[in-house]
Amino acid sequence: MKFFRLFHLLSILFLTPSLHAQSSYIDSLSRIIIQGQNETEINRAKLLLAESMMPKFIDSASVFITEAQVVLHQNDNLNKALYYNVKGVREWFSNRYDSATVCFRNTLSLENDPEIKPKKAQAANNLGALLNMQGAYDSAKKYLEYSLQIDEELGNQRGITKTYYDLGVLHSRLDMYEISMGYYLKVLDYQIAKHDTLRLIHTLNALGIVQSKLSNSSNPIQYYLQAIALDKQYKGIDILGNTYSNIAGFYNSHNQYDSTIYFGKLGLENSANGPASQLVTLYTNIGTAYSNKKQYTLAFDYLHKAKALLADVKLPIVRTALMLTLGGAHSATGSLDSAEYYITQAMELARSVNSLSWLKNSHFAMAKNDSLRGNFKQALANFQIASKFQDSILNQGNLSRISELEVIYKTDKKDTENRVLRKQNELNNKIISIQNWLIMLSFAAILFFILFLVTQYRSNKKLLRKNKEIMEQKAEIDLQNIKLTELNQTKDKFFSIISHDLRGPFNALMSLLNIIVDDYTSLTEEEKLSILKSIRKNSENTYNLLINLLDWSRAQRGLIHNNPEMFNLSLLVDEVFEILSSRASQKDHELHNEIPEDTSLYTDRHLMSSILINLINNSIKFTPNKGTIRVSSRLSDDRLTICVSDNGIGIPGNKLDYLFRLDSDINRPGTENELGTGLGLILVKEFVDLIGGTITVSSNYTKHELAQGSVFCITVPIKSE
Repeated sequence: MKFFRLFHLLSILFLTPSLHAQSSYIDSLSRIIIQGQNETEINRAKLLLAESMMPKFIDSASVFITEAQVVLHQNDNLNKALYYNVKGVREWFSNRYDSATVCFRNTLSLENDPEIKPKKAQAANNLGALLNMQGAYDSAKKYLEYSLQIDEELGNQRGITKTYYDLGVLHSRLDMYEISMGYYLKVLDYQIAKHDTLRLIHTLNALGIVQSKLSNSSNPIQYYLQAIALDKQYKGIDILGNTYSNIAGFYNSHNQYDSTIYFGKLGLENSANGPASQLVTLYTNIGTAYSNKKQYTLAFDYLHKAKALLADVKLPIVRTALMLTLGGAHSATGSLDSAEYYITQAMELARSVNSLSWLKNSHFAMAKNDSLRGNFKQALANFQIASKFQDSILNQGNLSRISELEVIYKTDKKDTENRVLRKQNELNNKIISIQNWLIMLSFAAILFFILFLVTQYRSNKKLLRKNKEIMEQKAEIDLQNIKLTELNQTKDKFFSIISHDLRGPFNALMSLLNIIVDDYTSLTEEEKLSILKSIRKNSENTYNLLINLLDWSRAQRGLIHNNPEMFNLSLLVDEVFEILSSRASQKDHELHNEIPEDTSLYTDRHLMSSILINLINNSIKFTPNKGTIRVSSRLSDDRLTICVSDNGIGIPGNKLDYLFRLDSDINRPGTENELGTGLGLILVKEFVDLIGGTITVSSNYTKHELAQGSVFCITVPIKSE
């Protein structure tokens, strides 16, 4: 019976076109199983044969895995590692992820042995890929890098390439698309050289997905077309359904619904044996396209087909997309209760994997559904929640981009270090050449002593000059590196403000205006007034940010100069108070000008005005309602000290040293949750330096009650006309 089962299984394998290349390998394993005398070798052959069968013949593979289970009671770590790895893959393909994780960890927990190092690399790779699929990206990266380290030590190019591919998938899911593409391109060369067509098709699909995410990139369809051509050229591969699904998803995201439907149906035609998650994705994309074309009968037909397969789908994102699409379709057709049910399901799924994008889309959909119900208050609440998720996505995108730039920077830095090492080697070779020449010259000096002295003197002088030139070049390079660091910090700060701190208020402003325009007749007068106050507050904050941004930009380009003139400081403070009176009155602050009326100052009047505006603005922001802000001065010898003090919440002691640094990130909200960038104080420091002054700050920090607050003091020289 045992022999019959084996030969029956082998006949199935040989009839499968994709496995013809493995026929000799399977023959050798089957001979060991049938004719072998050594139990250790027989069990190893069973496990290797089971490994080659999956995933297509997973039931038959399970038979051999069960028969080989006896290796766990034997003293052979290689067979144990092989058993855990093969069983882990079987559990993965059977959607038993927890069990698969345990198997791979069991391999990694075995005693260190050079013989099982390749199996540990394989287990770490599989565990990293599995955790990546489940969204545990930090742990996934740790295991993938461990796998890569082992394979690099062993020189296992196949394992290295597999890990490169999985790292590409990981960075793609972290929105680090440039790094992801770099890994995929490394994989391509090896797969082409080894004629690994199946994995090559998967890589081309991955490149297509990444290419569609990169801005200013070429059309990703070229990669999908190459994958289709290879799939049709080589019989037995048959993963066209996956490629067509990716193309349909691309067109759906670009609102080309006819193309979505066409390629989605092609995907269904070629997915007869495909995984349930792929079928659900195809049905969902087609249903979404029909829904957007307002052909709701067809839309529900495909969406219900997708829903019928959900029991076999474990991926939360696939389930979330379907639930949200069903909710949108029901909302559009007036079935608001059903819409609310499906949208709520989508929210819970998105929350389970902390997907900010899907949470944002779910709350926007719920806001629309609430609006159709006439529940405008709840609609506004959901809209505001969705807007917060949008801001979080922008922040996360910036952080991802910064992380991506850091990785790119480290790579570039490594290349630069390699170039420097090559230059140093060249210099060392030159020095060695010179030293050899001097040795030969010293032998000749016995006969030409006087000539030797002259030549030695000239050579030493030349070396000193060269060393001096090298030191000067090094000093110049160090100075350029410092300037480059400052420029990078300035650029990062500027882009951070442009991409989030400036765009965020405008998004909020447009959202509030849309609410007034769309729901004007249904809003109460109190709600309208509340929204208008929010618009005014948002506009004032954005205007102040824009003014500071423009001034800072001009300062960075050297367009702001110190043009001193004699003026009355007390009158200037009164003008600044008048400019800021509206903002101060919103928080019921008292502004006190304690500058003597006869105080005159010879400096740039515009720069001093900007300095005072930013410092008083800062005090208004961090002083609770009914606070007091004072501007005073004191004269000492030939210098005048101007102080802006308040009784606000103060500044934490650990942040005082970083207030005026460009590389700091001190963006605290004000007492009324006013937003800020920290740019105002940086601008103050630059302007104070420009007029030849100094600035100090002291603070008594408290989180709740009015206290001593903060005192900013500017000391400037007094110059006569």
